[in-house]
Amino acid sequence: PYSIVDLAPDRVMLEYTVTEGVRAIVAEIDVKGPTKTREASIRRFFAFKQGDVLTPALIRRTQRDLYATGAFSEVAIHHEPMAGSNPDARKVTVRVTEARPLLMIYGIGFSTDEGPRGLLQLTDTNLFGRANSLSLRMRGSFREELVQLQYTDLRIFSSAWAATVSAFYDRNSNLRTFVQRKLVTGGTAPNNGPGFGIDRFVAFLQAERKFSDVTSLRFRYSFESSKLFNVQNIPLEEIARNETAIRLGLFAAGLTRDTRNSALNPTKGHLISAEHSIAARPFGGNEAFNKFFTNYQRYYELAQTTPVLRDTVLAFAARIGLAAPFNIRGSGPNGTITEADRQLPISQRFFAGGATTLRGFRFEEAGPQGILEPRNADELPTLVPLGGDAMIVLNFELRYPLTKQLRLVPFYDFGNVFRKISDISFGGMTNTIGLGLRLNTPIGPVGIDYGFLLDPPSFTSATGIILKQPRGVIHIRFGQTF
Repeated sequence: PYSIVDLAPDRVMLEYTVTEGVRAIVAEIDVKGPTKTREASIRRFFAFKQGDVLTPALIRRTQRDLYATGAFSEVAIHHEPMAGSNPDARKVTVRVTEARPLLMIYGIGFSTDEGPRGLLQLTDTNLFGRANSLSLRMRGSFREELVQLQYTDLRIFSSAWAATVSAFYDRNSNLRTFVQRKLVTGGTAPNNGPGFGIDRFVAFLQAERKFSDVTSLRFRYSFESSKLFNVQNIPLEEIARNETAIRLGLFAAGLTRDTRNSALNPTKGHLISAEHSIAARPFGGNEAFNKFFTNYQRYYELAQTTPVLRDTVLAFAARIGLAAPFNIRGSGPNGTITEADRQLPISQRFFAGGATTLRGFRFEEAGPQGILEPRNADELPTLVPLGGDAMIVLNFELRYPLTKQLRLVPFYDFGNVFRKISDISFGGMTNTIGLGLRLNTPIGPVGIDYGFLLDPPSFTSATGIILKQPRGVIHIRFGQTF
């Protein structure tokens, strides 16, 4: 109930009378419904214990965490008074319905960066009745083949930390274009030999703590062994030191805050993530470097009352990567340090360009370039992307609704990849303007973009020929740019 007190001719004060309800004190917790899952494994996820004051927030958190395991299709929590002298005492009943433990996910897609691609994932969401998961994931395209085995325990040692142990093998031949030399008559020189790419084996252990629905902290140790294959097809000095296997022992720490209303097609909220990693020889590798990467995404939907632009989504993304080696060991004569030694291994450098970064470039073709000089009169100098130790990418989009399912997307991309951190400069940035379409489908948005590079970088070959990137590129993909 409330009462109204007049204060002035046009002002009043509302006085509310609040009567507190009876507290619900957890006196007993009963678990019902499991047939396979161990009761102790279920109790690890309870946000309340005996003696706690039961609140709706604690009930929601417990349901959320149990659903997150994937082991349960339904979680119902209710409480009732208990006989005795304490009127606040409650018996809490947690009733679960177990989901089918075996899950198969498959899909196909297409991107102008990778061509057709497929995905198959097999998961047991309730391994040995402990509400832990084990999954086998396979992904393939004309450029890449990946096989990954992963085990996850969302309550390691009954703590609030989640642990993941994973190992994967990735064979990436997306550098095949590196060996396709351009011809004077147009097109590229025939290449019947195998392409140039990277074999990677990675194993990692990660611990993550969620402090809320939107904020999480993670620590990770990983061991990686990578080796370039068919390097004889690209005789560039900067890649020479990567011909031998590169081993990395790496520790990383990262923080993420995600308030987006959808991970697939967000219209409001933001994503902030930052991660710093350090590779050192005592950690099991043969390289030493620091590497930092941060990602910020912001989405804002204009109100329906906005003239002309109602329901338009303004989207912005910023990605910054910085890295530098330390304790450098020379690979030149008598152990001298070469310029290539001062950079990260090519498998660890930053690359940009393509449908999800700088759309004025083809896939990963922004930034520093090597030049394949002609071997005969029929060939032209050919640019070779080398990546760099620093990257800055800014994306601006305006997603304007033409219909309920179709949006027109003008965009502007700004940034570049730089050989070293000290090379970063405003004048070294590239500018891309473009226009795209987004079609919402049952499997997510499908996009097509045309990016026009306003200031394509130029490079000069040993024979004085000036080489420039093409100005216009078309990109097609499933999903949003960011």
